[in-house]
Parts: sequence; structure tokens; C-alpha cells
Amino acid sequence: PEALLKQTSIFPSITPREKRNETKIHRFSDLFKLEDSLTILGNTDLVHGKDYFVLKYIIKDGEEWNGQLPYSSIPVQEIPRLLEQKAFSLVINKLQKHWKSVRDFARSLELETNAPSVS
Repeated sequence: PEALLKQTSIFPSITPREKRNETKIHRFSDLFKLEDSLTILGNTDLVHGKDYFVLKYIIKDGEEWNGQLPYSSIPVQEIPRLLEQKAFSLVINKLQKHWKSVRDFARSLELETNAPSVS
């Protein structure tokens, strides 16, 4: 019984830490989603290759590169397929200018780190 009591008294101190870490991990889960990016790309005049990029990580001749599709534009409705099935990534420059939750988060980082700007 005494050994069981010692084990039980240790367990509660472990559980809150795991919950805190889970909270930190999931803290950003609602910050921005794929559907949000498609909303931005569908409702703005952003230009592929300047304002946003659909990129793929590749290794060529032993060096790391960002591969790009050879098109001047990519239909917004094709982007999810490229991301999910073809292992591409979507990069939207200056995202904080287009989405409020990201803007608010960037400003909170500026305040916490005393940085002149965060993007």
C-alpha cells in the first residue's frame, strides 16, 4: 500500500505537465488553416511567384532546393491537390496583411520579443 501511495502521489505531478504541453502544441491549431489560405487566394489579386508560391522541397546534385511549377499561375482549386497528393507547400508572403488572427499573433510576438516587426 505504501508503494502504491508513492506512485499515486507522483502521477498527479506528471499529468498537468502533459496537459500544459498539449495546450502549447494546440495553441496554434486554429491560427490558420488550408481553407483560410484558399479564401485569401480566391478573394485577392495575389500573384503566384511574387505574393505566394507553391513550392516543393527537392534535393538536386546533393543540394537542397525549392522546386516550383513551371506555370505563371496556378488555379486556386488545384492547390489543395498539389499540397495533399504531390507534397508541395504553400507560402503566402506578408500573410499578416491578409488574415486577422495571424496579424494579431504577429503583433503579440512583436510585443513579447520587443522586435520592430514580425512577419
